[in-house]
Amino acid sequence: SEVVKTLKRLMGDSMVLVVSTAITAFSMLAAGLRKEFKQCAQISLATLLDKFKEKDKRVIEAIHSALDAIYGRCLSMLDFSEELMTALGPKGGAKAKVEVLKFLKRAIDSKLSPVIPKNLRPLVDLVVKTTDDSAPEIRDGACAVLSSLLSTSGMAQMKVFLEGMDEKKRKKVESMSDAAPSSGVPLSSDADSSSAPVAAPSAPKTLTLKKAAAPSVAAPPAKSESSDPPPPAKKAVARVVSASSTTKSATVSSKSSGPAKAASGQAKDDGEGDVTAGTSLEELDALVDGIVPDGIRAKLLSANWKERLEGMEELETDVKDRIDSLQHPMPEAMTRLLIKSFVDKKETNFQVMAKVIAVIAFLAEKAPKFSKRAAFWCITPLIEKLGDVKLRTPSHDCLLVIAESVTPQFVLTQAYDAIGKQKSPKTQENALLWANAMAIDFGLRAIKAKPLLELVKGMLEVANPGVKKAAVEVLVTIRRQLGPDVRAMLADVKPALLTTIDEAFAKVAEEAPGGAGGPKRQVKGGEGGEAMAEEVQIVNLTGPIAAQLK
Repeated sequence: SEVVKTLKRLMGDSMVLVVSTAITAFSMLAAGLRKEFKQCAQISLATLLDKFKEKDKRVIEAIHSALDAIYGRCLSMLDFSEELMTALGPKGGAKAKVEVLKFLKRAIDSKLSPVIPKNLRPLVDLVVKTTDDSAPEIRDGACAVLSSLLSTSGMAQMKVFLEGMDEKKRKKVESMSDAAPSSGVPLSSDADSSSAPVAAPSAPKTLTLKKAAAPSVAAPPAKSESSDPPPPAKKAVARVVSASSTTKSATVSSKSSGPAKAASGQAKDDGEGDVTAGTSLEELDALVDGIVPDGIRAKLLSANWKERLEGMEELETDVKDRIDSLQHPMPEAMTRLLIKSFVDKKETNFQVMAKVIAVIAFLAEKAPKFSKRAAFWCITPLIEKLGDVKLRTPSHDCLLVIAESVTPQFVLTQAYDAIGKQKSPKTQENALLWANAMAIDFGLRAIKAKPLLELVKGMLEVANPGVKKAAVEVLVTIRRQLGPDVRAMLADVKPALLTTIDEAFAKVAEEAPGGAGGPKRQVKGGEGGEAMAEEVQIVNLTGPIAAQLK
């Protein structure tokens, strides 16, 4: 973080060469660290986009290369959207808007990260509005972006945006889309040794990070421990945003912004499988029609909350009566029905939502198989409900049960983005308490310690005392299991907070690392029990490198 702060300061230097070199260094960090660089990339976006106002060509090229390195590796389009809207808004300069539109088109064409227009509605609406700009190069750039969206997403998803456009402009967008090549234009990627679309002073190559379980934030699950990603074509798998592909929070795009902006809604990289694979959504809907009585489905869709509650009670009874016969993908189909009927429609009655959560928890606990795909649809909405005083406990317990079915690491990896995006201190606090329960119940042999530490360190920056207290509780749990060397990983925490943490650590200083008992919960089938066998080993390098630091 100190390196990034220094680079951001140098980006504001008066010397053009210093600025372009700092941006190039930043892009190399993004290309090498990938998902681990997500937070730094997020907080630096505004600075990078603001530098588009510079006239020097070297700076502009360096910024494009940096954005190319960040997109798909560190951040999704939803993570970008807020800053892009600021740059394209009234305060953005004409020159900057042209460059932003160039990047936006290139990113969409690359297909490195799924772009779903309805989950980016404010941004797409702004691009449509930009087609009326007084500057012809801005109008053309906006039309080019819309044509790329039309090519990659199809008319079905773009129709609602194009309907309000001037007929002449709409035809222009459609003609540009028809003329566009079917294959995506690759951004700079590890799988391609060619330079980025806009070459930097020296296009950075991705560094290969050899580490035992790199924390992941928003990419499709890794196929190996190397940071080298699969070819871009394999990344273009459609993102499952929710059971109906519309849950905003699950993407962030979830989500999942920022954070994650879910964020990107794609399953995060923890080597646990592709949540976009499996039975098609149409087949799942057809399956629901065959297993859920028409009367129950009608009540679930009723405008009267009492009828919806009655429908949920009947559905709960029906599920419990034949749980053993609900073979895969029936639990997945049932979960999709619940997400579509209540989460996507933003159910406001807590009694109804409590029943929804109860049925999901029962499916996760008792069904012969509860898939990661079904879990993925549920995790972000459940994280958000942790801030609801009436739904906090059932949501907390449901997440723990889901973790038993699909591994705690999978659940946490999807949850980090959602937690980071929460603005309510109460939700943040309860999310940390839930993460603490995960660490206690499953143990840190089943959970990657580093991303959990990074989450906690970020939450220590929140002003709310309840959030800080909960963050310290998580650190104490980590200290209990990993020993005193955890303290060395907190060197960048503010001194005042370190004093509080040291006081908390002192209370457990006499406890042996790991504690006396084993985990309270186990993953079904024993999967993921040794996930952290290598990562939890903390090595203090202060001694070996001390001489080099003088």
